[in-house]
Amino acid sequence: MKIGEKLRFYRKKLGLTLQALKEKTGIAGPSISDYENDKVVPRKETLERLAKALEIKVNDLFDVKEDITKEYPGIKDFFDIYANHFIRVSILGQVHAGNPNEIPEDLIIGDVDLPISIAKGADYALRVTGMSMKEEGINENDIVLVRLQKYAENGQICIARIDSEKYVIKRFRQKDGRTWLESANSIYEPITDNFEIVGIITSLVKKFI
Repeated sequence: MKIGEKLRFYRKKLGLTLQALKEKTGIAGPSISDYENDKVVPRKETLERLAKALEIKVNDLFDVKEDITKEYPGIKDFFDIYANHFIRVSILGQVHAGNPNEIPEDLIIGDVDLPISIAKGADYALRVTGMSMKEEGINENDIVLVRLQKYAENGQICIARIDSEKYVIKRFRQKDGRTWLESANSIYEPITDNFEIVGIITSLVKKFI
């Protein structure tokens, strides 16, 4: 079962309505509904509040192997693994969803705690600035998780290096032997020259509360 299904299962097991769970946790009813329907992944602190109200452990919401390093070799190079099945992912600067900007790759500006089921397969995170991908739901201050690789499939959202030194988040397109980077905002022109793929987006993290 997914996290949302388990939240709903344990809530009903206690005979709680959404309103009752809202009152026990102080979390808005619409947010709890989004969590239960897997529309939004709760943050670590939110999951802890929900688990306490549902009289379970946070671990009960996950189906994760105890030792994930065998399945994902090298993961310790990027993450600290928590006993409660969360991973701390480093945020390495910012990527601009608009005109190209520089990413200070050697500067960690923060970190984010995420469930392993969301963060596995990602090498690092980037915070988004700009609104050129807004029609894909990627907005200012969102966090994107990135897997390092030098190629993308047609239609994948990727991180690309422009003119050998600047970076953008765009959708990769190819057709009839042509390749280009496409925005999800009509005011931005496609990028057709001097770019190379450096990673693809594996997940998007939003903060609502």
